[in-house]
Amino acid sequence: MNLSRLVAYNTLAQLLSKAITVIFGITTTAVLTNYLGSSGFGDYIFALSYVAIFSGIADWGTALISVREASRKEENQDQIFVNALFLRFILSLLAMAIAIGVIFILPMATSNPKSLQQLVIFSSGLIVLL
Repeated sequence: MNLSRLVAYNTLAQLLSKAITVIFGITTTAVLTNYLGSSGFGDYIFALSYVAIFSGIADWGTALISVREASRKEENQDQIFVNALFLRFILSLLAMAIAIGVIFILPMATSNPKSLQQLVIFSSGLIVLL
């Protein structure tokens, strides 16, 4: 396969995957707003956005640093990536603890703050997966 066909094929694949992602995103939003209502959907978006803010703590540049170090010291690549994975796991647990702690002191203008706090506690587990 020549280079122009390969580029065209990859571009088409990326466009198709982006279109599928957008379709699923719109469908999910429609289903959730119908099921949760506008207030419930707002709480859902708040919880996910709140957790996304704290997921930056779990990253803390470890991916870039570990790749840089692994490229410098090829004989230690396995150990470098294991250490980076362990560090990211510890940082994600720390970020979860901070996110959960802050949600209890954060003033919330919602009809049911307890429910929103429980939603944030539950969704903070996503930090480990991100």
